[in-house]
Order: sequence, then C-alpha cells, then structure tokens
Amino acid sequence: MALPGTVTQDPPRSAAENMEADRRLYEEVSLAPGGPFRARVYEWLRPSITLGISQADSVLDLERCRRDGVEWARRITGGKAVLHHREVTYALSGASKGPLFGSTLYETYLKLGEALGDFFKELGLEAKMIQTRMPGGAAEEACFDLTSLYELEVDGRKLVGSAQKRGRTAFLQHGSIPVLQSPVELLKYLRVPPPSHRPMACLADFGAPPPMEVLKDLLARSLEKRFS
Repeated sequence: MALPGTVTQDPPRSAAENMEADRRLYEEVSLAPGGPFRARVYEWLRPSITLGISQADSVLDLERCRRDGVEWARRITGGKAVLHHREVTYALSGASKGPLFGSTLYETYLKLGEALGDFFKELGLEAKMIQTRMPGGAAEEACFDLTSLYELEVDGRKLVGSAQKRGRTAFLQHGSIPVLQSPVELLKYLRVPPPSHRPMACLADFGAPPPMEVLKDLLARSLEKRFS
C-alpha cells in the first residue's frame, strides 16, 4: 500500500523562489527512496517565464522582459518556454519506479493526467486525454504549441502544460494551468515567435473560473484523492 503523500498550497512567490522550492522538493524525495510523494500547488508573484532545463535563454527577448517587468527562471524539468501569470501551477515529486506513478515518463504523464482530469470534472469540464504522440513539434519554443502524449485538451485546445525530470529514485513533474491569461501572451517575449501556433486556452475561455484559492484547493484535493 502506498504511503500517504502531502500536498501543500503555497502563497505566490517570485520565479526564482518557486523554482528553488521545486528543486528542494525533488531533492528531498530523491534522498528518501520509497517514501511518500510530495507536491506543491502554487501561484506566481508577478508575470514570469520558465525555460526547460536544456532550452537556451537566447530564445527570449530579455530587453522586452525587463521593460515589462517579466521575470524568468530555469526549471529543472524539460520542456519548452511557459509564461506563468494568473495561473495555478503544481509540482509533484514521487518515486520514479512503482505502481503509484508508473516507471517511465509517459506512464507518469498518464497517472497525473488522470488526476488532472478529476480536477477539470470538478469544474464541469470534460478534458480529453491525448492518446498519440504528436510528431514534429520538438523545434517549437513554446510549451503550449504542442500537446504531448497523455496531456489534456478541452474542445481541442491544450489547457495544461507539463514538463518532467526523472532521476534514479525520483521524478518531478511540473504542470501549468492558465486561469485568466492565455499562453499566447508568451509569444511577444520570444525573439523569433513561431510562424503559426495551435489555439491555446485558459480556464476563463470556458466560463468564469472560481477564485484562485478555490482552484488551488480543488487541485490539491484531486492529487490527494488520486494518490494518497
């Protein structure tokens, strides 16, 4: 039987503080193989961009970021650029091998995708889980331009951006759920915006969303119910 995990609901923090908190979360779980999972559900103090661990910062128009007061930081997870603003974000770290979260990147995407599906149902939204890998998207610089295997869409529009890091004993998965601002806003901070992009969504596109604190609580309870 799986050990019960913990899900905390944290106040808004800066980009650097949020990424440092997630790094510590991953390291703590890595040092306790077989222990319970740990997760954070949180917000951002100000508009922030995170880049994947291997993504060059040259993709960003840093002068425009400074001018607009947009922070940026690097995640320890993979994936592409994400603009975090008026959104709910989670970071979950657990054992990298086992029945609770699976033993591969995509098995973990599937398990967490099911929990996120529960969250969207609580909001009255039917999210479709993508069952095929999308070819040819690796060159895109914006996370929401590509829906990966086992990620979720509502009415054909991607509504969660996901990224993951896997180690010998633990993984960390990030998930970004835009609430009031479309991820398309990221494009103006890229030096070379993609010539075209898929329709991207935020929760407000499907009706007035509940307050942030309610959304954080619903997401935390969906994670706890599915994995504890």
